[in-house]
Amino acid sequence: MPGIYRDYEKIIEIYNATGSKDAQTFIHDTYGTQNPWALISRMKKFSYDKNSQKFIKNQVSTETAVFLNLDDLCQIRAQTQTPDTQLNDLYQELVQEKLLLLLHYVKLDTVGRMVSINKNRLTTDGYQLKLE
Repeated sequence: MPGIYRDYEKIIEIYNATGSKDAQTFIHDTYGTQNPWALISRMKKFSYDKNSQKFIKNQVSTETAVFLNLDDLCQIRAQTQTPDTQLNDLYQELVQEKLLLLLHYVKLDTVGRMVSINKNRLTTDGYQLKLE
């Protein structure tokens, strides 16, 4: 599979000259890929002209044009987050953790409109129950 990245230009040439079926046959015969259409559909997301129904050769030449590595993804996320959104994400994560903790003790039945609290589990885990 690693060699397939070097053959993008050839795959594009076959696709543009003879069509999708021949490109899929080339990918399947050369690399033994079970679903060659999946590779072509990923390539279409980045370098495909829908009007002419052909690939644009200059935009896909290396694997980095189709696949992002982990460092690139982290940099993109870091650039899009401001300190306010980072703080909000932290608050959201903390609230989710607390709600998951509560799910061990409290069950809500919206149909029967009932709240069930497992008092034994609460007390064994060191909590006290106060009803008001």
